[in-house]
Amino acid sequence: MVMHLIAVAYRRQPSMLPKFQPINNQLFKSLSTVTAKSPPLERFNATSFWNPQSISPDSTAVYSNHLRIPRIQNGGNGSSVLKERLFSSIAEASDSPHVKLYQYHICPFCNITKSLMAYSKLDYDPVEVNPLTKAELKPWSGDYRKVPIAVIDGEQIDGSDAIVKAILEIPAVKTYLNMRWAEESKSAEDNSSTMDIQQFLESDNARRWVRFAADDLAALLYPNICGTLSDSYNAFGYVDSVDSFSGLQKMSIRYLGALAMHFAASKIKSESH
Repeated sequence: MVMHLIAVAYRRQPSMLPKFQPINNQLFKSLSTVTAKSPPLERFNATSFWNPQSISPDSTAVYSNHLRIPRIQNGGNGSSVLKERLFSSIAEASDSPHVKLYQYHICPFCNITKSLMAYSKLDYDPVEVNPLTKAELKPWSGDYRKVPIAVIDGEQIDGSDAIVKAILEIPAVKTYLNMRWAEESKSAEDNSSTMDIQQFLESDNARRWVRFAADDLAALLYPNICGTLSDSYNAFGYVDSVDSFSGLQKMSIRYLGALAMHFAASKIKSESH
């Protein structure tokens, strides 16, 4: 969702960017409930539903990366599904790297990177890190003990800003985003010009939305989902779905982690006023 907002904002004039209002507390209580119940450790295979047999070959086709691509006619929900499958197949056929993401499930900076990978159909393996021991990061991560950390084809990349930059430099991601934005511009009601990856990277509006997500929105998340001890406890409910944690670890994280995050959230909230 973050990446979708940023992409849309590229086409807006700076004066049209919204004035960000304080976020409704009830919204984030709902977010806390959803976050606690959502499964954290599934394999994010963006192309698992792609089935080449579902597209009947025709005489008019275009070719990209040695992949035969049937032309898609506009109109109807089936067309949108077909386009999505088509783009996913291209992402799968491209030389995508192996990505492993070390994360906390409710970390806003981790979710920024996950938002980009989901938006660009980049598969990755999530590794849930124990927030109390951080054993999953030792000893290979060196002095860096924060999340997110991405390992892309064996290369360690620390922090959401660096990970986002690295993802946007992956050829398969560039190919997918250029095709996605070209299709979206064709159906745009305002007849806006097609955005490509280079224009996106150089856009002041895109940079502004990226900074908003990292500097403003992320800072509001913890005070809203961990504002009370009860909310904080519920937010850490995701640990029950982490198979790599023992029962004792789950209990420790659920209680001690929730307590620590509640006090941290209260400190963030007091500093923001």
